[in-house]
Amino acid sequence: MRFVLVHGWGFHAGIFVDFIGHLDGAEVTLIDLGFVAGGPKGASDWPSDAIAIGHSLGLLWLLQRRQGRFRALVSVQGFDCFCCHVAPSRVAA
Repeated sequence: MRFVLVHGWGFHAGIFVDFIGHLDGAEVTLIDLGFVAGGPKGASDWPSDAIAIGHSLGLLWLLQRRQGRFRALVSVQGFDCFCCHVAPSRVAA
């Protein structure tokens, strides 16, 4: 079985280390979006029959860049909004 894992905003691919330990014998591709060190890494190595797992913003990244290019998609805390909706006049900058 093949898996592709993409972390969420403000994280790095290392958040999946413990999880990978439970995927005995699986081929795992980690995609690091570069929030901690540099730019995206691993995004070009994409097995077409993989089960994609996206954490938070990682899910949106998968949907935007790889729509339909995975065997299955798993969302871990995936959503399309990072805060509640408020009137612009209430936003303090």
